[in-house]
Amino acid sequence: MKYALNTTELTGSDIAVGDVQFSYATMLQWSDAERAAHGIYPIIDDAIPEGKVATGSTLEQGDGVVLRHWTLEDAPPPPVPSIISDRQFFQGLAINATITQQEALDAVMTGTIPAALEGFVTQLPAADQFAARMLLSGAIEFHRNHSLVPAVGAAFSWTEAQIDDFWRFCEGL
Repeated sequence: MKYALNTTELTGSDIAVGDVQFSYATMLQWSDAERAAHGIYPIIDDAIPEGKVATGSTLEQGDGVVLRHWTLEDAPPPPVPSIISDRQFFQGLAINATITQQEALDAVMTGTIPAALEGFVTQLPAADQFAARMLLSGAIEFHRNHSLVPAVGAAFSWTEAQIDDFWRFCEGL
């Protein structure tokens, strides 16, 4: 439990109430009534909603307590995983309807490249098509920083942020 003297949070150092000084440890041994007699009240924190982070706070005197109100901002997105498995990749594409479920199964079980990705491969320079097909049909994991990832994303009209969101989504599969 944290405590405040009026609306100043106590941090564990000596406490001065008027001309009287006492240690934080001594204050902790007092009853709630003894603390209240010195103007010391427990701090009750507002809840921080999911998806938010506290960037500051204010304290407000309540009825026998001090209320902490947080200044909130949106939480940053979780980090982008550097690697997802081929199963996660193809399952993610099937879930967002970029490929069919059967194409996802075929890609993972037999290495068959889904039509949407084959269409992407045929748009590459001829010298790059073999390497792209080998990657798409044989990789057991996909690296977010691979040079083909932005090109595949662009083929699906995805921004870099959407590619990152897709990688995060797939990590959870």
